Amino acid sequence: MKRFRLSICSLPTSIARIILILAGLAMMTSCDPACTEELVVKNQSGHEVVVTRYHTVYAGLWNNRQPIEDSVRTDVATIRNGDETKSIEGHLGVTDRKSIELTMEYLYWQDSVRFEFDDGTTRTFRLGRDTAWGPYAFGSDNYSYEEKRNPGLTFHNAVLWSRLTYTITEEDHNRCKEE
Repeated sequence: MKRFRLSICSLPTSIARIILILAGLAMMTSCDPACTEELVVKNQSGHEVVVTRYHTVYAGLWNNRQPIEDSVRTDVATIRNGDETKSIEGHLGVTDRKSIELTMEYLYWQDSVRFEFDDGTTRTFRLGRDTAWGPYAFGSDNYSYEEKRNPGLTFHNAVLWSRLTYTITEEDHNRCKEE
C-alpha cells in the first residue's frame, strides 16, 4: 500500500505562492497589536507624600457585583519630593489619551486615593465625586500626556505606547491643607 503525502512543495509553484500570500495576509490582518501604557505619579509638592489607593473587592456576577464586606485592599507608595512612581500596563489593541485615562481611573486610582503629606496634611479623593481637582480631574494641568506612533508598515501610525503623568504640586498640598 502506497501512502500519499501532500505538501506545499508538491503543489504547483503558483498555487503554493497564492496559499502563502493568503496565509500571510490573514495573519497580518487578524492580529491585534500590543500596546503599553505607563501610569506615572510625580511628586513636586515640596513634601514627602504617601499615596494610598483603595480597591474594593466585588463578588461575582451571581451576586450582582456587590462589594464583599471587609475586603478592601490597599496599595501604598511613599514618594519623596522630586521622585516619581510608575506602573506599566499592557494589553492588545492600541492606546490613546482616553484609553489611558480610563486605565488610570479604574485600574490605577480605582475607588479612592488618599494623599498624606509629611506635615500631617491629608486628603482623600473619591471616584465619581472629586473631579474638580486632584487625581480624578483628568482635564487639569496636573496631567500630562505623551504618545509614540508606530512608524512600521503594519499598524502604521497607530499609538502603541503612551504615558499619562499626574504631578502632585505645591498647590495640591495647599488645597489639601485648606480643606
